[in-house]
Amino acid sequence: MLALCFGWSMGAEAVNENNEDGSGLIYGWVLNNHPERGLKVTGVIDKTVASIIIPATYTMQNPTYPDEGIQSFDILQIADQAFADCTNLTEIDLGNTLQTIGSQAFKGCTSLKSLTVPGSVTSFGYMSLSSLEEVTILEGSSSVSLVGTFRESTTLKKVTLPSNITVYNGTFYGCTSLETVIFPQNATVSFRTYAFGECTALKSITLPQGCTSLGEGLFWGC
Repeated sequence: MLALCFGWSMGAEAVNENNEDGSGLIYGWVLNNHPERGLKVTGVIDKTVASIIIPATYTMQNPTYPDEGIQSFDILQIADQAFADCTNLTEIDLGNTLQTIGSQAFKGCTSLKSLTVPGSVTSFGYMSLSSLEEVTILEGSSSVSLVGTFRESTTLKKVTLPSNITVYNGTFYGCTSLETVIFPQNATVSFRTYAFGECTALKSITLPQGCTSLGEGLFWGC
């Protein structure tokens, strides 16, 4: 059974060798004056893992303030490159407290074909997906912004987006296998410059009635 390893803000690590879920995830504190005190996933101990479940919360004693006793902390972020080069990873279950997925989080995950993102996530880094074929972003209570997120993800074929979203410059630029983009009928969507540029496999798309802007070169090169 894998131990759970925590990387704390002071740079030290503490290993819980009695962890019962055997997740093998590595955690650290969310810093940079984030309004909520929570955890981020910074990596996984076993890079050969095939399946990962990220829980919504983790209960433990705060090593920085042990007098506070046992507490539950929300898992708010996946750090940049957290699962990079996990080449056997075929499925990942993201907890519903997650707010941010960092840049290159799944870079080199060559066996990961689909990804379902909970509606709690509102911020995405550059994904650099080398094998992903389908992405679904579930409905949430807040607006979602995609800024170049899936640029040049050449294997991506299908994307399902939520009803309140801004697709910024070049978000799907160069996704040469992208064939299907699905929006809810009541979606409020804003498209910025070259959002679908060079999506050469995209033959048709039905824009929602609530489309508020169409950026320059939206379908350039399609």
